[in-house]
Amino acid sequence: MKAARTLLTILLASSLAGCASADPQEDYAEVARWIEGRSGLKLPSPGQLALAPIASGTRGLSLDEAAQIALERNPTLRRDLLRIGLARADAAQAGRPPNPSLSISALFRGGDFYQLTGSLVQGITGLLSLPAEAAAAEERLGGVKLLAAHQALTLIGEVTGAFYEALGLDESLARARESAQLAERSAGLVARRFAAGQSDQRGLDEVRAQALRAQRDLLAIDLQRTLARLKLRGLLGLVQEGGPLRLVGSLPLPSALPPDEELVARALAERLDLRANAHELRAAEEALSSAEWGLIPHLELGGNSQTDDVGNYLGPSLNLTIPLWDQGRVHIARALVELAAARSERERLIQGISLEVLGAAARAREQGRIVALYREELLPLLEGSLARLERAYAGGRLEATDLAQGQGALLGERAAFRVALLAYSRALAELERALAGRLAPRGDR
Repeated sequence: MKAARTLLTILLASSLAGCASADPQEDYAEVARWIEGRSGLKLPSPGQLALAPIASGTRGLSLDEAAQIALERNPTLRRDLLRIGLARADAAQAGRPPNPSLSISALFRGGDFYQLTGSLVQGITGLLSLPAEAAAAEERLGGVKLLAAHQALTLIGEVTGAFYEALGLDESLARARESAQLAERSAGLVARRFAAGQSDQRGLDEVRAQALRAQRDLLAIDLQRTLARLKLRGLLGLVQEGGPLRLVGSLPLPSALPPDEELVARALAERLDLRANAHELRAAEEALSSAEWGLIPHLELGGNSQTDDVGNYLGPSLNLTIPLWDQGRVHIARALVELAAARSERERLIQGISLEVLGAAARAREQGRIVALYREELLPLLEGSLARLERAYAGGRLEATDLAQGQGALLGERAAFRVALLAYSRALAELERALAGRLAPRGDR
């Protein structure tokens, strides 16, 4: 009697679970809430992706606008989100009990009815393992949703890094033009001195070479800028749209970061891929519970009915696989290995996330110190020195080669400063991506 009540409970729960909807819209909405809570950006449903027009206007495209476009148009993200629909369908299917089978056969003798046989059979093993299989499918669905949200946040981090790269190279190109103009100005000054017989050929050649090197650097930066914009267009899903892409904003300047322990603790609490692993771990545990029913992989209960010219007969039926050669131990062993792999993956994620945060934070701090050194000391020193050299040369108290050396030193350190500022911006974007969210609001982005 107790077994019958248990079976009835399973059947009732299965029938209720079988009514679960396969519509993933609520799942998409939950993912969108996670993303908005961490980034402030809105994720449209997959049906709305790649439909929003690009309208940055004449004022240009800000960082937040670029990230929003990526959420709306990036094809890889769209694929990841659509997988939620597949996982939802799998979860809905896993909650449905196996259908019973009906068999009817009729026999005739000499054209007259002789015998009618019928049977109705319900598989029992599938019902017994159904709760564990349904729970495992729900856990896998939870993991797929969290991973899709993690991919969206990763995309935002990649867009941030690419945006900073493109924006920084815009600024580098402008500064390179200024450096080229400075080199041309110095070359003109020396050329006038040479024409007046006040400078030698060696000095003129040196400053001309300096001007040509500045032009070479300008062309190289222009190429880097073009490639950086192509990368950004790819992340935004705008590769085939050839309109102008004007960026507005500025690279972040160094600021104090929280302690490493605080950053790591935040990442471990906020990273959605780590939370997804928790779902995978529970799914593996449920899969192990389901595999334990594999001792009897096939068990059916039912009833048989027979009608012939003598009378009607009704009786129960039992059909089961005898676990003589296969006791399902392979399935259990596989489930145990998958559970151990999920636990190992969790440890790998924890260590990987910690290293990712610590490395990005170390790079950001170091590059921040370098940027501050350039801005506060080195560049002002060299700019003042070059101004004094130009005045001395104009007064005839200095050789052209000395002026070229001073100019070359300033141009080289300006280029190194731009590289350091870009490196700091990239490290900051990497740190935010590792944290799965912004460090702090930075005003109009």
